Amino acid sequence: MSEVERIAALLRDKDLPVVGEIVPNPSTPGGYFVPLRLTRTAGGGKSPSGRTLALTRSSLAELGYVIDFILLDEETPLVEESLRASLLSSFPADVRNSFLADDKGSPHAWIEFKRKPDTEIVRRLEEHLRKFAELFSLPSLRMTPIGEANTATRIEILSAIRQLAPVDPPSLAKELAAQGHDVPSPDWTNRRLDALRKSNLVLRRPDGTYVLTREALAKLGTRKGPRSPDVSRFLALARRGM
Repeated sequence: MSEVERIAALLRDKDLPVVGEIVPNPSTPGGYFVPLRLTRTAGGGKSPSGRTLALTRSSLAELGYVIDFILLDEETPLVEESLRASLLSSFPADVRNSFLADDKGSPHAWIEFKRKPDTEIVRRLEEHLRKFAELFSLPSLRMTPIGEANTATRIEILSAIRQLAPVDPPSLAKELAAQGHDVPSPDWTNRRLDALRKSNLVLRRPDGTYVLTREALAKLGTRKGPRSPDVSRFLALARRGM
């Protein structure tokens, strides 16, 4: 029995849905890429679960295999969700989150790390992204750590919302980009807004736009003069024709 056949047999025993060819990972001794089908449960969860994948990777690691799962979500065209699930399952100790952007036809993976990745992890990640791009018929997939990007801080996002409110996520992202900030993807913007909402700093209106709460306005404060928030808001609204 070959190594690939042995891995496939172990995955079958665990009822994991392999949907493609198991191939060696040239960046890692004993490494293999395993494409799995990702589906949704009736309760909105994912199958296989993160716990199942972690236990499977651990079992295979005891046998000397380093497994990178590439999860193909066949129920949705959202490649970004498949990328996130793949990276979180294959690099649980290193990757906190990821986002996918299409930069003028060149897909770009923004990765939020839990810790500074070492050379081996970077090499594995680059090979993982190469294989992921191949499976999803992407021309390439370059990587940028979010920690090295010029993303907006919480205060900068709140300040932009104060200028434009009520503002929808695409308009907020456009404003942040105009200010010179990196905006990894629409999902990044939505997640930042959701975190602010849970912190009671913004309110989501029925029409999908966002405004600041009284608590957020108190945190931001105000000042008089030509650079006051009120002047900035007036100018921002004027640019939008409001």
